[in-house]
Amino acid sequence: MFGEKKLRKIQDNIRNSGWRIQHIPWQPEGKLEMYNPGSPLAWFAIIAGFFCFFGGPFTFSYQRFPVWVGISIMVTGLALLMSSRFIAGRDLYGKFVAVEGKCIDREVQEFEDIDTDGNLIRNTFWASRILCEFEYQGVAYQVTPIIVKMVACSREEEANQFLDERIGDGGRCILWINPDNPLHCVFHKKPKTGPYTA
Repeated sequence: MFGEKKLRKIQDNIRNSGWRIQHIPWQPEGKLEMYNPGSPLAWFAIIAGFFCFFGGPFTFSYQRFPVWVGISIMVTGLALLMSSRFIAGRDLYGKFVAVEGKCIDREVQEFEDIDTDGNLIRNTFWASRILCEFEYQGVAYQVTPIIVKMVACSREEEANQFLDERIGDGGRCILWINPDNPLHCVFHKKPKTGPYTA
């Protein structure tokens, strides 16, 4: 579909904007990158989570329901939404296997936080991208693995230190790869939650 190809091109352009190392995609060419929950349990957690979280406040308008009932429903919704991240992590990364890779290039870039648009103070963060190679079942691959980092780096030194602590002598590193699609890989540690795309 033409529109889908165009949207995918926009996604790739946004992902590569400002980077010297270009992202090596693992999704089929021309297919829109999006997350589709892989199991009925994930769908249930997402839908029920949204329903409870946004439906809880409606009980406040009914006098027969105490306030704590509405709050409990909302908290249950939040718990379901959080659990959906763990279910997604299991579905997406559960079968990933560890391989030894070699980091052959790395880059750290400064980006402006989009939340600071229009503010007097400009907040920035530093992100990393690496280019790695590895061999799996006799086939050589080059990849730009997903780097899962829970907290953004506020300084360039922090981003470089993050990589230094996980890349050994000669560029040796651990990559977790999808055996069905080895281009889909994660740097250093298999995620427990998901999805992650870059």
